Amino acid sequence: MKEYKLFLFDFDYTLIDSSKGIASCINYGFEKMNYPLKSPQEISCTIGQSLQGAFSSLSGDNNLNNYEKFKQLFMEQSKRVMAEYSVIYEGTIEALKFLKENDKKVGIVSAKDHATIKKIAERFNFLQYVDLIVGEDDVVNQKPDPEALNKAINDTCSTANQTIYVGDSVFDAEMATNAKIDFLPILGGVSTRIDFERFEKIKVLSVISEIKEFV
Repeated sequence: MKEYKLFLFDFDYTLIDSSKGIASCINYGFEKMNYPLKSPQEISCTIGQSLQGAFSSLSGDNNLNNYEKFKQLFMEQSKRVMAEYSVIYEGTIEALKFLKENDKKVGIVSAKDHATIKKIAERFNFLQYVDLIVGEDDVVNQKPDPEALNKAINDTCSTANQTIYVGDSVFDAEMATNAKIDFLPILGGVSTRIDFERFEKIKVLSVISEIKEFV
């Protein structure tokens, strides 16, 4: 088995379930802007893509000015509820701690903003096991563009060949493919094994603790 030195993780539906908070923030913005409210099920299917992509998918509106107004409202509500409404997956802390104890670098690469990721990681006391965070506001181009993954690799002085990315969505798989790094899908969200069949992958993880097999 290849020896990996850098383990990168998506955040939502991979380490954390923030779906309740995301739904609250999206519907807060939609209500303020007079868009029809969306069900948690509809919103959950957009988790993993960029916020702009989720806005366009759910509202049918591709106007950039409207998106910027929505983003401001989303972040306004996020500061109030996102950390409180988030739930950590069983095994997340133990898996990240295990990687650090085995001298691996650990990063979070997510479409969520940097400050919110950090706030949630601090709330659940696992920030000390994370070497870097690359949020949506740390890059210009969002998933599936590989910019965020490339930044994480460069910032940790790693190489693509030494890196593996764990994520729950096809957007994560596409980003890993574009960055030319190995990908491990995890069944933490709404995606199924069938959704990942067209991607090159080593294994499909059922739970985060299975990452220990790759150390």
